[in-house]
Amino acid sequence: ILWTPSHDAEGKWFWWGSIGAETACELYKLMYRHYTLDHKLDNLLWVWNCPAAEAYPGDEFVDVVSMDVYLSEYSPTDYAEEYKRLIASTSPRKVCALAELGYMPDISTLEKSHIPWAYYMTWSKEFCIGDKYNPAERLREMYFSGYAVTCE
Repeated sequence: ILWTPSHDAEGKWFWWGSIGAETACELYKLMYRHYTLDHKLDNLLWVWNCPAAEAYPGDEFVDVVSMDVYLSEYSPTDYAEEYKRLIASTSPRKVCALAELGYMPDISTLEKSHIPWAYYMTWSKEFCIGDKYNPAERLREMYFSGYAVTCE
């Protein structure tokens, strides 16, 4: 189970981030200790979703690091710059993911660069319905690529 408490920890739009990402980090660690030590939950993969270096909980609390990316306009990308920024502000030893996206990565660019994103999730509504953000042709390229792992 991918468990992402305090996602967007740097976001002022959520109560857990309204005071700052550092406070959201403390809440995350408190929840981690409570779930793993008190309740003995060992079936969760703990996802930290925040690119703010000052708030990273530490490798002992995190299995996956992730971030949200909403580009202002489409350009074929593997999100390499975002990957570099994420591992620089968190940990190069963790699995990396794109937690929320507007535009999905370009599969042919990813296949060439091998940026090791474990997964991505395109956000809902207009980002995945219709052709404005992710046209059907790009979806077909992604889902029929031998490089992409999909469920049939």
